[in-house]
Amino acid sequence: MTTITAEQAATQIEQAYRTEITQRGQQGWVTVVALMNRLDLTVDQMTAGARLLARKGGWAVAPTSNQKALSDLDRASALWIGGQWKHVISAN
Repeated sequence: MTTITAEQAATQIEQAYRTEITQRGQQGWVTVVALMNRLDLTVDQMTAGARLLARKGGWAVAPTSNQKALSDLDRASALWIGGQWKHVISAN
């Protein structure tokens, strides 16, 4: 895996998010798993990029409200941000 900066990860997350919502035809929450399927980033790189997006504003990273509905893959791909596991990302 190539070393990338948080800024590079954030850019890749933004691009993957835009592609995902364009294909869905609507705005809204996108799962971390869906984004990771489009990217060649580790969970740590995804976390760094998502933290940067959330700090700069215009982006939200949140836990899934129905924790029982999470798959094993959702749990394994979760991002640890703000003392909580986050499973979805959205542009505001």
